[in-house]
Amino acid sequence: MVSKTDETQLNRLENQVDNGGGGAWEYLCLVQIAQSQAFRQSIEAWENKAKEDALKLHGALQKKCNDLEAKFGKLEKDNSALTNQFASLKRSKDEEAGTFEVFKIQMQKEIDDLKVFNSPFLWCFWFG
Repeated sequence: MVSKTDETQLNRLENQVDNGGGGAWEYLCLVQIAQSQAFRQSIEAWENKAKEDALKLHGALQKKCNDLEAKFGKLEKDNSALTNQFASLKRSKDEEAGTFEVFKIQMQKEIDDLKVFNSPFLWCFWFG
């Protein structure tokens, strides 16, 4: 956009050049200024658009990051609960295994005692 004063001066110089008067150099300078201002404004508009897009993308990425953090926290909590359950089951299994070993040993002793009691050698003493 060209300011009103620059536009007026540009028109005056353009008329002057068209009518064969001087001012061609000044006219070209003003045209170049107007073009550079328009270029700068285009650049500023492009930068503003890029900044808006970047902010939108940043917001979307931040939302996704928060969602992922929430999912990770939930998975971490679920994993912790499962780990605790697994540890509890393993302790129970180990305790049961120990109890079963004691039971096996006791049963083996009773079986051995029964074998000794039922041996024909001892019957000689009982019925002898």
